[in-house]
Amino acid sequence: LDTMQGDDGAFYHYHDGERPQRPGLLCSQVSAANALLDLHELTGAPQYLDAATRAMDWAIDNLRSEGGGLYDVPGSPGAVGLLRHRDKPVLENARAARAAVRLGHHTGRDAYLSLARDALRCGAATYGRYGFMGAEYAQSAWLLESPARVVKIVASAPRAAEFAGAALRTLSPGLVVVHLHPDRDTARLQAESLATDVEAAYFCVGKACRRARTPEE
Repeated sequence: LDTMQGDDGAFYHYHDGERPQRPGLLCSQVSAANALLDLHELTGAPQYLDAATRAMDWAIDNLRSEGGGLYDVPGSPGAVGLLRHRDKPVLENARAARAAVRLGHHTGRDAYLSLARDALRCGAATYGRYGFMGAEYAQSAWLLESPARVVKIVASAPRAAEFAGAALRTLSPGLVVVHLHPDRDTARLQAESLATDVEAAYFCVGKACRRARTPEE
C-alpha cells in the first residue's frame, strides 16, 4: 500500500523498479481490491477495507462505461492506433462484480451492487465462449443473485479475529465476513438491530440472522 497505491486509490506498476507507471489498469484495481477484502475479513483491520474501497471507487470514477461495465484501461486522449480502443474484458468485469458485491455488504452501500450488475451485464452474451474459465463469471453472478451469506462480527480486537477465523474455516461458498466495531459503527448496528453490549457474531442468510457468542458456537 505504501508503494503501489496512490493517494487517489489507483494502483501502479513499476517497470523500472523506481518510478510508478501505468496507474489504474482494471486488472490491478479489482485484483487488489479482492485481496485487500480478504485481508480485512481475516484481520478486521480497517485500513484494508479503506484501501479496497478507494481502489474500487477509483475504478468507478475512471473506468466505468456509460453502456455498462468497466473498461480495461483509463482513457488516454493521446493514444495512437489500436491503443485508442478500450475493451471491457468479461473475466475482469466478473472480478470487479465480486469485489463490488463484497463491498456492498461491508459498507452497506447499494451503489456497489448496481456496479456489480452492470459489470456482469456487459459479459452476459459472451461468457459462454470462455469454456471452463467462464466459471469465474458464473461464480460472481451467483454471488450477486443468491441470498447473501454474511457473518457480522460485533467485537473488538482480538476477539473479532477469533470469530473471523472460525467463520472463514467453515465451508460456506460466497461467505462475506463483516467487521462492525461496537463504538465506531453504532449507527449501523442500531439500524440493523444488532446488540452493542455483547461481543458476538451474527450469521445471516438474507435478512434472517442467528447469534453466536463464542467462536465455537
